[in-house]
Amino acid sequence: MSDLDVFRELEEGLWRAVQRSDSEALSGVVADEFVEYCRFGHVYDRDHLIASQAHDVEVAYPFDEFEVDRLAEDIALVSYVNTVTYQGKTSRVRRSSVWTKPADDWLLRFQQAPTLPD
Repeated sequence: MSDLDVFRELEEGLWRAVQRSDSEALSGVVADEFVEYCRFGHVYDRDHLIASQAHDVEVAYPFDEFEVDRLAEDIALVSYVNTVTYQGKTSRVRRSSVWTKPADDWLLRFQQAPTLPD
């Protein structure tokens, strides 16, 4: 499987309702040191990410402008644009994620998600 396929599966998996509502599944792909700078300027940690994922969110697939840049053998920078609808409001968000591989599996370590202008 190519890097593009691997990370597309990981990133899209974070948004799929089945995984979003399964805190154990999310715990398996989110690093203890995780931090997110969200689209509204708030800073969140791993516990907040896992607790907040049960929200009813509509997401358009596949994500646009999906790119993977390997920074090292065990570090990848992933960026993409996705369209998210939450509480009736739709927005396009440019996401950047850093994934690390401390052992056998990739873990989400960092994410930044500014909203794109209309």
